[in-house]
Amino acid sequence: MRRTHSSAAADASAAAHRAGGDELRRRVTARGLRIVTSLPKGALSWVPYLLKRVLRDAMRREAPLAVGGDFSLVADVEGRLLTCGTESGHELLLGHAMDPAAGPDDSRVICLPTPVPSMQDRRIVSVVASGEHCLALSTEGEVYSWGDGTDGSLGHADGGARAVPSRIESLSQIESIAAANRRSAAVDEVGRLFT
Repeated sequence: MRRTHSSAAADASAAAHRAGGDELRRRVTARGLRIVTSLPKGALSWVPYLLKRVLRDAMRREAPLAVGGDFSLVADVEGRLLTCGTESGHELLLGHAMDPAAGPDDSRVICLPTPVPSMQDRRIVSVVASGEHCLALSTEGEVYSWGDGTDGSLGHADGGARAVPSRIESLSQIESIAAANRRSAAVDEVGRLFT
């Protein structure tokens, strides 16, 4: 049987496509990555899954930084949580325990980014802040919150304030976090939103 020009072109195109796929696989595996061919368990769409992966990779390249009213948070390249700025006795935003004798009108200034002692054994990949509270996300997908707990913004059952970062026990396998105006949000690895 005689081949037509169009079928030969289609065969050549298919061979080029296969070769391109093989080249892509070679490049991906050379970087220590893997090609995912099916959605992870519980994921409903590729869009949020891929968006989370892109955002997570972007966070790995730059030191996560967040700025609140008079303070800043940063996770350095080693994953240490550092804070600096000003806090008064009632703000509790730097994550360092205040002197128990400090009154509501007392304030503290930390001029240089300083590691938060209670987080020394955690590796932080993301930080967010509002004017009233802060969140930090660890490499294990755990979320830590501190500051003003008004309206449940810290995610703890008691709704109280926290002077130092405290793990939100009800959250696990979290991949992204957000905080604004006494509100917090987290998205887990399958795309579920927690507020």
